[in-house]
Formats: sequence, C-alpha cells, structure tokens
Amino acid sequence: MLVLDKPLFGLHFLAYCKYEKYSPVLDAYEEAIYHVGKLLGFQNATSARDEVKALVDLEIQMAKFRQENSSAIISSSTPIRLEDIHDNYSQILDLRNFLISLMTSPEVGVSDFNNNNTIIHLSRWYFQNLESLIPSTEN
Repeated sequence: MLVLDKPLFGLHFLAYCKYEKYSPVLDAYEEAIYHVGKLLGFQNATSARDEVKALVDLEIQMAKFRQENSSAIISSSTPIRLEDIHDNYSQILDLRNFLISLMTSPEVGVSDFNNNNTIIHLSRWYFQNLESLIPSTEN
C-alpha cells in the first residue's frame, strides 16, 4: 500500500512562514542551492540565481498552505483506489499517471502497480492547494 503525504522541504516550516525573522537562514539556503547547482553544472548559468530564488519562493508559498483540522485529515485519509484519485485533480496535477510512472520505473520496480492499487492519501488539502498554485507560476 502506498501512502501519499505532503513533502518535506529543505528548511523547517517556521523558516518559510516567518520570513523576516529567518531571512538570513533563507539567504544561506538559497546560496547553498546555488552552489550545489554550480557543482553539478548549470544548464543556464546566467539565470541560475533567479531560478534558485524562484524555487525558494515556491517552497515558501507551498509551506504556507493551511492544513485542515485533524478530524478532516482523519476522514480524508481513508484508503482510495488510484483510479479514483484522478477525479480529485485536473490535468495540471496528474497524480495517477505520475504515480504509475514512478512506481513502474526500473529504479522502483513495482511492475504490477496500476489503477486498482489502493493508496492512503494523507494530504488532499495540500495537493488541492498545490493545484491552485501551479497555474500562477512561470515555469
């Protein structure tokens, strides 16, 4: 059984949500991401700093998504079939095809993962917010 939850980011939740207080931490985080990209070889060195800033800004927006109350989380975490998850999201966030591609990839190797598999989706609220955010991003 697959359990789907919201992601963890590179920094603690408070660093994203209390930006003014933690701006030196976020600046250092951006710098670290930039240097990792530099070591790996930028695809476009000219725009690398802007892309790193955009990435961290996106993480900030995603970290600020509001969590449902605990009873809503419990009721929304009932097992569902992968086929049914598709009805909850538009083509912007095609979780069904993403999960099938991921699970059946050679690196993961679950050859029989399909629409009939059951998943526990703990953070429906998160993915609904993410789906609303995606169209407002540039890339």
